[in-house]
Amino acid sequence: MFVVICATAFSQTISHIENKGHFYRIYNEKNVEVKAVGDYVGTLVGHGSKFFIVVKNGFYDLYDMQGRKYKSISTTVGDIISVSGDTFVVRKNGYTTIYNSKGEKIKQ
Repeated sequence: MFVVICATAFSQTISHIENKGHFYRIYNEKNVEVKAVGDYVGTLVGHGSKFFIVVKNGFYDLYDMQGRKYKSISTTVGDIISVSGDTFVVRKNGYTTIYNSKGEKIKQ
């Protein structure tokens, strides 16, 4: 039974994130709130299916669906112009770079 619950929890995807009060409320594909994260973490940039990105103090911070930060990337990489699925796109000096949800560069 425990394994089934864990497997279900990991198969969820982020449907949307709302800023209510002083929290970012993360909702799954069934429109059920799965986590609330204090908005002190930064300004929401966008979200993919399994992660979201905030910006604060010169860093883009990547968080999983459970609100755990797992990666920080300096904003010197450029401006995030799109977050979707398992990737995000950064533009700098007229060039775009695609990163995966782990924060690894996959295409320039």
